[in-house]
This record gives sequence, structure tokens and C-alpha cells, in this order.
Amino acid sequence: MKGCGEAGKTGYDLTGTKGHIFSNKDLDFICFPGKDCFLFGEMMPRVYLLTLSHAEKSPVGTKKDFAEQVVSAFKASYGEVVEYWCVSVEPHEEVGFHYHMAVKLKRSLRFNGPRKVLAEAGLRVNFTEPPEGAGYFHAFQYVTKEDRDAIKSIGHPEEVPKPRTERASTAARRRSRGASRFIADGTEALDPLPAEEKPHKLNRSEFAEKILECGIKDYQGLEIEAEKRRRQGDPEMWTFAMNRGQKIVEETIAMANSMARSIDQAVLSQRSRLQVLQEVLTRECECPESGLWQRMASQTLELNDVKKEVFCAAVVDLLRVGRSKGRNLFLVGQSNCGKSFLLKPLQKIYACFCSPAFNPFSFSSVKDKQVIFLDDFRFNAADAKPIPWTQMLNLLDGSVVNLSRPRTHFADDYCLEESNTIPVFATGIAVPIHFVGGVLHEGETEMMRNRFRVFVFERPATSIRECPACVSCFATLLRSWDSTKWE
Repeated sequence: MKGCGEAGKTGYDLTGTKGHIFSNKDLDFICFPGKDCFLFGEMMPRVYLLTLSHAEKSPVGTKKDFAEQVVSAFKASYGEVVEYWCVSVEPHEEVGFHYHMAVKLKRSLRFNGPRKVLAEAGLRVNFTEPPEGAGYFHAFQYVTKEDRDAIKSIGHPEEVPKPRTERASTAARRRSRGASRFIADGTEALDPLPAEEKPHKLNRSEFAEKILECGIKDYQGLEIEAEKRRRQGDPEMWTFAMNRGQKIVEETIAMANSMARSIDQAVLSQRSRLQVLQEVLTRECECPESGLWQRMASQTLELNDVKKEVFCAAVVDLLRVGRSKGRNLFLVGQSNCGKSFLLKPLQKIYACFCSPAFNPFSFSSVKDKQVIFLDDFRFNAADAKPIPWTQMLNLLDGSVVNLSRPRTHFADDYCLEESNTIPVFATGIAVPIHFVGGVLHEGETEMMRNRFRVFVFERPATSIRECPACVSCFATLLRSWDSTKWE
């Protein structure tokens, strides 16, 4: 073994393979036939768990005396090598007691020398090692499991750090051995080439941040953005979507956007609906020509003989007071008469519950909404009904309504309290009518009519399709024809 010095003692690895210990530059190495050489200290532990059985029969008296004997034994064998320790007492099941001691060393050492010194002092101490990777944490937990008055050495940490995982410990040992490995001729081995860095994989929270950053609202938008980024050399979003599946991706998109909206909704909930409308007045006009939407809305009202001051006052009054008998707004008429055109700006100003799907749980999503806008609303006998007739009457009347929610997701129904004054706007061919046994029930139908304030539109307005909804024009129109104070 060139460069390793003269052979001294015989050593064994953890599998029992026989090797020879050599000295080189004040370091001890153990070499195995046909293998590399390792620092001998790497094979020795740095933590020991000591037990003195039936301590009442031993020469030592207190726990502190036992600790001092152990520290002195290590000092006599290796010098000042004990970093810190902890000692406790455990009563024997029958008679007497044991001393347990956890010892942390400054470097890896064998226990034969200290055990021999203790034996000469009349102390038969058992030395054991914690499980691989557990370290001092395991030994400390064992020592202090029953004795709350365990004695700690000066410099003992207040909180013993937990051991690293088995994988992390194995990697650390490999790095340590790789740095101190010698080849057979005694020359130091070259450090291994660093492994190529693995590409970063997004976790769910990082993916959600990118969703919000890119303004993605649905799965189709994600597909476009992820593929575009992949072609530009950034496959992180594409990889996440492929690995997690469409269901999880869609849930993440919905949750991210919902949480982002929650702050805006919290701010809006602290302001009245008219205060929100007042703020819209300061926004810039979105029309192709300044004021175009307001002019077309005025023409639509004039064309159908609807007085602007009456219509605007009705809208403002409903926003102020909320759902109640005779205040809910229903615009009746045939197609292309401008009914939806006049109310669509509400969808841009408020969080709206819009035309529901025809299933028994549709109206449960009214929660956290500010306005109900039922565009082209139908409630005839031949049509599926999104809400029972009596519940619809109670909702429009401002009463308490229990709205059904699927039991697969919720424990109970959603209760719409009287304090929730969410206003109801609707458009359609006619106010809903009610049939019983295929026969029109005039009483029930009249109750529904009484809950709405109806405006009739009969003349088509063909030019309104060319102008998108403008919230600034909408607010300005209401402000121009309503003299009340918006609060």
C-alpha cells in the first residue's frame, strides 16, 4: 500500500469484512482487499447511549457522579472529546435503579478504551449506538423518557435537533466518504463529477401563482399558455398539467382565482351597492365613441315609451333597498328589443348570479353574490325549474329561503337570510306563470307578478349589438335621471 504507511492493527467494517488500519498524515485509514481506503473514524459513531444497571450497588452515588466518571474515562482514553451529555435515573421494575446517559462526542471514536477505564473503576457500563441516522436525538429521547429531572452538561442545547431523514443521512455519508477516499496506492481520489441539475418541478402553490400571473381563468387558457411556454423552452406549467391530470389542474385554477377574488369581494362587501355605483362614475368610457352606450340606451327607452326618469329611479331604488315585493325589476318583451342590453353593465360592476342552470342546486351559488341577474328567465310548466315556485316567491319577497346544496359537497342547505337584500333583475318574454295539473293557476301567477316591477319593450333595436356594455355610461345615465342621494 504505497503512501499509507506501515500496517498497524486489524479492523472490520459493518459487514464483518477484515481490513488493515494504516496511518498517514496523522489520520487513520482502514483498507480492505480489492477496495478503496476510508477514514477509519467514519466507521465509528459519535453518539453513545450508556446504561449502568443497579447503580445503587456501584461505587458512584448521584447521577452527576456517574456523568463525571464517564467524561473522565473518555478524557483518559482520547482527551477532551465529549461535546455534551445528559444523564437520568430509571427505577428498576423490582428493586433498585439504573443510570442512563446520552453522550455526544466531538469526533467519531470507539468505546473500548472508555469502557475499560470504567471497568477498572468498578463500573460495568453497557455502551450502545442509536439506530443509524437517529443520532443524539434518539439517545436523548430515550434518556429523558421518564426522568423529568435529568441532568444536562454545560453547553447542552435547549432543543435537541431532530435527525435527518434516512435519505438525507445516506447522501451526507456518501459526500463525506467521497471527499476523504483514497485509492489503493495512497493518493487522494479525484472528486466525482457533479450530477446534472434536475429541472425544477412546480408544486401546487407555485403553479397557482403562475396561474394568477398569467391571468388564466380556465383549462383551455392554461393549455394555450403552457404550450406557448413549452415551445419557448419553459416546460414547467406543461409538465405540471401532464403529471397531475385535468381534474386537479382545473381545481387549482378555480381555487387560485377564487382566493384572488376574495380580497376584492371583502372590500366590496363593506360598501353599499350605490357606493360602488358612485365609484364607477369616475371610470373612463369604454365605448368605441365616447358616450355611445348611453345614447343608445336612451334611444331604446324612448323607442319603447319607457320614461328614462322612471326606469333609472326604479333601478337605483332596487339597488338601494334590495329584493322586496314590487321592487324586483322585470323587463318583458320579444327578442332584440334591448332588454338585456340595458342591464348587462350590472355584470361588470357587481358580482352577479346570472342565469342558472336547470338543476335543483343552481341557486345555492347565490352566496357571496351582490346582484341576481336572470337574463331570459323562464318558469313554465314545460321547462325544467331551477328553483321551486314557492321558494322563488319567498326569495323575491325578501323572506328567508333555504336553497338546496348537494350533500356530496355540503352538510346542509344554504340559508338566504332576510338581512341579505340581494336585488333581483330579470328579462324574458313574459313574467313566469304557474300551472297546477296542466291548468293555469291565476292566484299563484298573480302573486309572482306582484313581486316584480315590469317594463315592457316591444320595438326592436337593431343597432345595439354594435356597442359593448359600458359601466361608466350606465352609471352616468342613472345619475342623470335620478335625483336621490347615492349612499
